[in-house]
Amino acid sequence: MKNRLLQSSFLLAGFALASGSALAQTAEPLLLEEIIVTARKRAESLQEAPQAITAFSAADITEARITGIDDVAKLTPGLNYAPLFGPAAATPIIRGSTQTFGAPNVGVFIDGIYLTGKAAMDIALSDLQRIEVIKGPQSALYGRNTFAGAINYITKAPQMTLGGEAELTVGSHGMLEGRASITGPIIADKLALRLGVSHKEFDGYYRSSIDNGRIDFEKTQGVAADALFTPTEALSARLRFSYAKDDSGQPASAVVRANGIPRTVPVALNGGIPVGSPQTYVGELPEMGKYLPVNTQRRIPAELTDYGNRQETYRTSLALDYDLDAMTLTSITAYNKRDNEYQIDGDNTVCEDPLGCRNFGPPLPTFRPIAFRQSQFATSSEDNTTKDFSQELRMSSPDQGQFRWIVGGFYYWSKLSAVQRSLSPMLPNPPAFGYPLSKLGTEAKSLFASVAYDVTEDLTVTAEARQEWEDQTYKQRPTVTSGVATGDASLRNINLKQDFKFFTPRVIVDYKISDDVMAYANMAKGTKTGGFNTGLRVLESQFTYQEESSWNYEAGLKTTWMGGRATTNLAYFHTDWKDQQVACQNPVAVGGTSTQRTYTCNVGQAVINGIEVDAQVRLTDILTASVGYSWTDATYEKFVDDSLTATLAAGGLPAMNFDGKSLPYVPKNKLFASLKAEFDLSPGYEMFMRADVNYQSKSYIRADNLAYIGDKTVADFRTGLRLDNGVSVTLFVENAFDDRTPLTAVRFFDSVNFSIPAPLVTGAMGRKAGATLNYTF
Repeated sequence: MKNRLLQSSFLLAGFALASGSALAQTAEPLLLEEIIVTARKRAESLQEAPQAITAFSAADITEARITGIDDVAKLTPGLNYAPLFGPAAATPIIRGSTQTFGAPNVGVFIDGIYLTGKAAMDIALSDLQRIEVIKGPQSALYGRNTFAGAINYITKAPQMTLGGEAELTVGSHGMLEGRASITGPIIADKLALRLGVSHKEFDGYYRSSIDNGRIDFEKTQGVAADALFTPTEALSARLRFSYAKDDSGQPASAVVRANGIPRTVPVALNGGIPVGSPQTYVGELPEMGKYLPVNTQRRIPAELTDYGNRQETYRTSLALDYDLDAMTLTSITAYNKRDNEYQIDGDNTVCEDPLGCRNFGPPLPTFRPIAFRQSQFATSSEDNTTKDFSQELRMSSPDQGQFRWIVGGFYYWSKLSAVQRSLSPMLPNPPAFGYPLSKLGTEAKSLFASVAYDVTEDLTVTAEARQEWEDQTYKQRPTVTSGVATGDASLRNINLKQDFKFFTPRVIVDYKISDDVMAYANMAKGTKTGGFNTGLRVLESQFTYQEESSWNYEAGLKTTWMGGRATTNLAYFHTDWKDQQVACQNPVAVGGTSTQRTYTCNVGQAVINGIEVDAQVRLTDILTASVGYSWTDATYEKFVDDSLTATLAAGGLPAMNFDGKSLPYVPKNKLFASLKAEFDLSPGYEMFMRADVNYQSKSYIRADNLAYIGDKTVADFRTGLRLDNGVSVTLFVENAFDDRTPLTAVRFFDSVNFSIPAPLVTGAMGRKAGATLNYTF
């Protein structure tokens, strides 16, 4: 990994020298582009917002080829991305506030509209005006699971002048991407439209070692229609609709065999586990080969659908703004619907013993050997529909004035209906299953306010707060009862409800030391509601979990240098995290898959300290450099893991003390550096080059800190030409040095080895290269 970092550094230096030797350009003010953000529900300069925000303009998004949340994370200090169980369980992590089970700790929004659930987070990014990553709790102004921060995607609005764009990308591994949009007036100065389409195909990087099928392929299509109506100067209405269809493969994940904590007590059941057998994995996780032991085709007739993930998403929103001079009234109404169906391999391994492999019994019959090159434990499958509606109403004062305010209310409901179709064991005639139908309902209401007062010309104090009430319901019943064994978990009838009420304040103080230097500090409470544990192998006493909360403190500096040619921003943060929602797991004896036995519980307590730095400078009229660094020290003060305690006991070891252990999926050090050059080759021809290098140190996959993902360096390079007629051609290579350090891993089990604990490791995407042709008018 260090060699890759050195290689990337030398290439960056060579790139700078080569670019700097280009012919001198026409003299012009060497100013950085000013980015306007709306993170506090007001338009303000990024450098004047008194909180840590990383923002990407439309030009940044195009130049860096930001197409997903993983690309955003590479260029954002303090933001990590862990695709646990694949993109359908995307987990963005801001400032070390990691989370593996339950609702996400980071809220993701499109045009201020909350996206429900993890599966909605990993969306294809197209036709964006801006991306804002807002760090630290945003519960006061945003609510809805912004416990650690928020990511807001702002789409391009319709324009009253004719314009458009068409783009085609082709590349390695069957990469084919296309998008097009057009905007213009329908009624001059009154009504404008924007229409867009997109298509993406990718054959995937990994193949099945069992049936040679594609594992991580992607195929998505989308359309969007957007109308902007401005009947008067004071009133604007924006109606937006989008539809997306996804047909993708499975996570590129495989079980890695246990290698540590040898057993000291033998087990006689089902042929026995001898003394000396390893009980879990210890050390750095290996890179994944291109062929993984993942089934991609149906194994038995009882499976109802093909392997993979299929999804259709509909989004509709209406935003109204009415300027009354003394205040602005804003209404944002949204309705979303997502139909999702998935079936994936529940084993991610195969028996490698020619004589066959053994499991303990439930659910596999005792003494039944698992055949060589087979995996017969489980599949994971579900058919679900999510619907949500939200309404925000707010009033805000003008942006100018000594006293500024925002008051508003928010209403939200969501309904998730899902049929559980996971089967275990995967025998020709598996035991009858109840295919339980579950319904999860959420209704939330809140009031929020923000007031800012300029104590002096340089000193401002801002107070924000939200009061929220949330009601939740959960129901489960079987859809099939015939032939199902009495007492089977799939026959359970469940009817639960719970409610939450919480108050989340934030106070911000900022002081302008000079026209170019601002110091700020803030204190905020973050709260995330509790919920229900829906796994089939969860005990009745484990059906619910409670809210978690944190107090967060941040102090920072925002500085502008060299007359606007450079900026440097620094932030320090501290988090006290109580009643942390973490993943607990029932023992194998309960039966079922690892996922079915895992549930959320409030047994964690953590402290997080960190520093973030980002800087940008126009070195010359050709060269612009950016750099970002984050140091995050996230450690437990309290944690409980009964399953690990049992594993340690079997190895003759005492229970673990988790005090001071690092939180999972949080690298202590993260660094990125970017360098871009733009210069004229000849009249009408502009050449551009860009290099991005991202490094992150090792991160652990569990609270026990026994297994970890090694440090990782990824380098991306792009170069191309822009013509005055709107045509541009770009050549790119991503992950140029083919770093295949795993993306992430989760606690899992080895289904062909007595279901002992073993990590399920997700492989990284290898090197990709391609070319893009773009036309903009």
